Amino acid sequence: MNYFTMFDILFLKKYSQIILDLDDTLIYEKDYVYSAYQSISDKLGENEIESQEMFLYLKNNFDLGLRKNLFNSFIIAFDLSPLVLQCMLEELRNGIVVGGLNLTKEGAIILDYIKKLKKEYLIITNGNPIQQANKIKQINWDNHLQPSKVVYANEYKPKPCPEVFFALSNLKSFGKVLYIGDSEVDREFAINSGVDYYLI
Repeated sequence: MNYFTMFDILFLKKYSQIILDLDDTLIYEKDYVYSAYQSISDKLGENEIESQEMFLYLKNNFDLGLRKNLFNSFIIAFDLSPLVLQCMLEELRNGIVVGGLNLTKEGAIILDYIKKLKKEYLIITNGNPIQQANKIKQINWDNHLQPSKVVYANEYKPKPCPEVFFALSNLKSFGKVLYIGDSEVDREFAINSGVDYYLI
């Protein structure tokens, strides 16, 4: 795992604009998703055993990276009415995480360094905008620096398409830009946007 050092704070200093990803960069996506899966399972299961089976089905498939059409396969696996799909999506997008969402260790360190440098940062995140905004509202920021702006790429075109970056109104004043993320999609987004990239 890649933790920031004193060298890295000097590295950050040369950038006039810092942009961060959200899921698995600032927060652990699984904390949000597992909470939603548990709520869905509790509502749809006829008893405690079935609810646990439902939760493990969703969790295990998510962990295996089988996210596409997961809810549809879940409905088939448990012989549920297709009408429950909308309720499942509502729960995923609007669910409440007990205790809120904590920052990742790396994310907290980065935010502290940005604060020390008296800089601001943006978040550019993929995913359903309602769901992503709900995550942002539940983050336990404590004394850590909050973003000056959150931009939802799906309102333009999802990363790695650079459209969201080029659409930002104050792009001309960005200067030297660093994008911090955790995935190949984030790396490709940085390359497509013509900015530097830091993987955590």
